[in-house]
Amino acid sequence: MRQDAGTTCCHTLALLATQVKFLTKFVSTEFFKQARERTVTRVLGELNDAIKGGSGLAGGMFEGWSAYELSKYGISREMVVLCDSGVSTVAQLDLCPCDIRYFMDADHLETLVGRHGASAMYLPVAAKNPLVDAWCVCIITRGGEPELVVGGCQMTVARMHPTTGELEAKQQFEAIHRALAARGELTAVSRSPWLIWVLPALHFTWFPFQGTTGGGLPGTVWPFQQGKIEMLLRGEGRTPENMEAYRSMLTSTATLDLASAELDARAAAKLFNMGQVKAPTFVAAVRRCSARLANLKDSSGGAADDAKASPTGDNKANRADSAGAAEAMHTAAAANTCNKFFELLKEEGRGYAATLQHPRNWGRWVYQGHAPRCIDSEVQGALGSW
Repeated sequence: MRQDAGTTCCHTLALLATQVKFLTKFVSTEFFKQARERTVTRVLGELNDAIKGGSGLAGGMFEGWSAYELSKYGISREMVVLCDSGVSTVAQLDLCPCDIRYFMDADHLETLVGRHGASAMYLPVAAKNPLVDAWCVCIITRGGEPELVVGGCQMTVARMHPTTGELEAKQQFEAIHRALAARGELTAVSRSPWLIWVLPALHFTWFPFQGTTGGGLPGTVWPFQQGKIEMLLRGEGRTPENMEAYRSMLTSTATLDLASAELDARAAAKLFNMGQVKAPTFVAAVRRCSARLANLKDSSGGAADDAKASPTGDNKANRADSAGAAEAMHTAAAANTCNKFFELLKEEGRGYAATLQHPRNWGRWVYQGHAPRCIDSEVQGALGSW
């Protein structure tokens, strides 16, 4: 009975989420931040259907989910660079996971960036911010040359989205650069403005370079370049079908074992949201964590040996207790070294751990045959009451 109630409640939330219009962007984004993964997955399925059907309420929900998804997991993916000539090229877009901050206007934005710097995504509180729905600092790589840029994201479900509001965008862009300069973070950040169209996969392929609302070329006030990325909405494949399928994936020989000596960038790039550029640095980080983990094991093993050696005199009991504690710790670590590995990978930064934690990667990787306890718990929470 409890299972049925949970499923019904989750399904009802998903339907409501695509049939209502949130009062503010804050409420929309916070809905996804607070929702459990099983609710998010259902909402995505309903949202995908709503976009197919041309629902006028889908845009706000898509914007809220996109901001949540990009900020929580980051992104490492190919971006299509749009040109008014119709000839497109491909670049690599990399954004690390970050916090979300909300701003009122350009002055408030400058204050927030002064406090938090490049480690946040900045969303306007205003219901209508004509050109940019979110600001972030990201890396765009073209021709093998990475460039750290301030990017403006426009999340839209429209098939066409003529541009307007360049002056407001320029003021906000300049405010960000002033704040970064005051923090001493500007030296590596390019002055090249970018507008990144964040689109549902349904509309991605045929979405072209966008002109102004009057039909002219954009960029007369704020000379920005345009790129586009797609967001996968389909619930299928986002999470395993059930706990049995998840456990089978963990034990499959086809599942990527990050502890394997055969791990390389080509294999790592098959993980969701990894990308060709990020994969080699990810593999290097995994190797460093494995080496650190081996050193920790050696140290704990040595401590146990020292504690057991020659327990004589008054210290005999204390040494025995110490040896027992050390051996217990060593045994617990050996049972699932993946937990410690995952903690070490978090310390590496760059969003590596967040990528592995993405629901579309659940069951697709292990470390010495295990998944970390935190992901096992997330999977249980998402699938346990379906």
